[in-house]
Amino acid sequence: MTLSTGKQVRLDDQAYTLNRDAPNRADRKLVFDTFWAEYGKFQNSLGAAYAAKLKADVFGKKARKYPTSLAMSLSGNNVPEGVYRTLVAETNKGLPELHRYFELRRKLLGLPDMAYYDIYPPLVKLDQKVELADMRSNTLAATKVLGPEYVDLLGKATAGKWMDPFPRTGKKSGAYMNPGAAYDLHPYLLLNLGHNYEGMTTFAHEWGHAMHTLLANKNQVYEKSDYPLFLAEIASTCNEQLLAAYMVANAKTKQEKLYYLGMQLEGMRGTFYRQAMFAEFELAAHDKAEAGEGMSGEKFSAMYLDLLKRYHGPKVAISDTYASEWAYIPHFYSSFYVYQYATSISAASYFARSILKGGPKERDTYLTVLKSGGSDYPTEILKRAGLDMASPAPYQAIIQTFRETLDACERLMG
Repeated sequence: MTLSTGKQVRLDDQAYTLNRDAPNRADRKLVFDTFWAEYGKFQNSLGAAYAAKLKADVFGKKARKYPTSLAMSLSGNNVPEGVYRTLVAETNKGLPELHRYFELRRKLLGLPDMAYYDIYPPLVKLDQKVELADMRSNTLAATKVLGPEYVDLLGKATAGKWMDPFPRTGKKSGAYMNPGAAYDLHPYLLLNLGHNYEGMTTFAHEWGHAMHTLLANKNQVYEKSDYPLFLAEIASTCNEQLLAAYMVANAKTKQEKLYYLGMQLEGMRGTFYRQAMFAEFELAAHDKAEAGEGMSGEKFSAMYLDLLKRYHGPKVAISDTYASEWAYIPHFYSSFYVYQYATSISAASYFARSILKGGPKERDTYLTVLKSGGSDYPTEILKRAGLDMASPAPYQAIIQTFRETLDACERLMG
């Protein structure tokens, strides 16, 4: 396809992510219309593939005598089904705030109306170069609320040669923390940082993982040090939340403050609301398969389109063509996996709020979670920290943070 700039684009999965936030609205619409229409051509084949995955899950739960595929998937970490179902229920209660966000996005982008292809461009532009030294100093300053033990360890770790920070030819893409080749060695970070705020949030995020590993290894024997994914993203996203709060508090201009608030909103939209929507889709698909209903690409598209419209609200135009987006999500083939992104950011928001509003007690309670590693089932570790993931509290906390961030943006806009 050809963009309005004259640029020729071969629209594969990678090029879609690079061009879906194009500054020109007509280009964004062209990218969405072209890409999802092409996926739609393979609806039957892709639907058959996912239906086969559902059949395998249903067979597994019957053979192993679980009441549901969900219960089977969650059993390894002893996570109650109530965690998953409460997440979905509370997210739906918080949809009016998400709909508020899309109206705010429309106003900030100066659009006459809002469409699904308008959800990716940044709310506010901020051309500000961020050096690696700034990423480190801001992350250390933002996490100062976690106390001297945390900051001293983070300072030592970030000063060491424990990371490969920038992209280069032949280097693997993405950003991740390798726990270390052995229990008593330090972790290593493989990053591809940009010199911008997104790069800084990635820096804080991945060092959150590294600090989780360092604290767990220091306080647990080898067999109990490794923590499951259900806990892993809490340490990283809590760091992001603390960094966002610090950057907003220290912003020098209204534009800069709006930028940080907007990035915080987009992070919560993508990690909480969007992943919860995926989780709801998975649950509905499995429920239908377990009831003996024949599944197909057409049915999956109809289910997904209904969710898109419900989550994005009546003021966001969504073409039927975009219903094929479900087929683009590889995580659906790792059943009941994505919900952990939403639960993690919810728990992180709960802890970040309590730390920023509290004191040493709240800080130490959170650090105890990180120090616990994998010494118990994840929901039990969080319960001892005062957080029941099967209750509405963690999901209400992030929706409240989302609401307050929206309020702050609206006040700045006048």
